[in-house]
Amino acid sequence: MKMPSPIQRTFKDLEAIQLIKRNVERIDQLREDFLKESEKYKSEDSFLNEANQEMENLRVEEQALIEEMRQIHSDINALESAKKNAEDVRRHSYQNAKRLLAEMKQLKLDTDDLCKNVQHEALPEQIIDPENEIKFQSSTNPNSHCFSLGAPNPWQLVTGPTFNFTSPILEALQRQK
Repeated sequence: MKMPSPIQRTFKDLEAIQLIKRNVERIDQLREDFLKESEKYKSEDSFLNEANQEMENLRVEEQALIEEMRQIHSDINALESAKKNAEDVRRHSYQNAKRLLAEMKQLKLDTDDLCKNVQHEALPEQIIDPENEIKFQSSTNPNSHCFSLGAPNPWQLVTGPTFNFTSPILEALQRQK
């Protein structure tokens, strides 16, 4: 076997050095690319973790909103039920008030007749507030008259002179017996 000459050997060494240089450059390039990809991975991983956390927070918020909507629907249903009940009570109260007003007017007429018979002063003409009396005389529709908050009490007697009903009327009635 023939030994390579020193020039051949030098060329081989130069070729090897050139290959080493290319390999080192390639390794450096791969290392840079690896570091870039590693940073991208970390960045995207961090983003995904944040996105997953935000998604979980949104799901929790969505469930809370769904529950809140359920509660709102429940409140609406309860309010509708209470409103229907109040309308029924109002209608019933209106009918009772009309009946009581008619009964009270008849009783006043009867009492006025009794007072006339025993020559006693008659009851005052207005025994309840005229505005409230009109509410129950003029309409047959309880929905046409709504009692507003702060309105005067429709059952309050109109103040007038004080009458002593016990002595003259009762005495006259007792004398008739």
